[in-house]
Amino acid sequence: MLQLVRLPPRHELVSECMMNLATTIGDDVGMAQRVLLIDDDEVDALILRREFEHSGAGIELHHESSADAVLQSYASSDPLPVDLILLDLSLPGMDGFAFLQARKKHPELADVPVIMTTSSDGMDDISRAFELGAIDYFVKSMRQGQYELLLRKIAKHTQPAALPA
Repeated sequence: MLQLVRLPPRHELVSECMMNLATTIGDDVGMAQRVLLIDDDEVDALILRREFEHSGAGIELHHESSADAVLQSYASSDPLPVDLILLDLSLPGMDGFAFLQARKKHPELADVPVIMTTSSDGMDDISRAFELGAIDYFVKSMRQGQYELLLRKIAKHTQPAALPA
């Protein structure tokens, strides 16, 4: 027999995932990691910002809706230093692939790790992102636990390397 299950609203699922992650990893993410989100979806950006703030995971999220604007900012005299970039693939103007290539011309961006955060799960897109220098790939979905997984990816790529004994 088919049974319908009523899920809580999306924001409640996200909050629960983020609080679970904050309890699980505590301070493992480090002190105030600066993460730049380049995504034209304002709703996703708002949810991520709110959930990162409430998670206690020490992530300071900065949002820009266009890759072009980020590059223009880094061409200026006072760019914002960031520890990690979350990059959408489909953006107005310059897409995520073009940004991965163009950032190499900016010393402040060339070595910043990039995690692709996109709805595309096509193997060609995934392969190309890694070929262009992305360090990880995250497929956005409505599944429970997705933001917990994203926070784990951020923690993995922003923790300082252990020094040899």
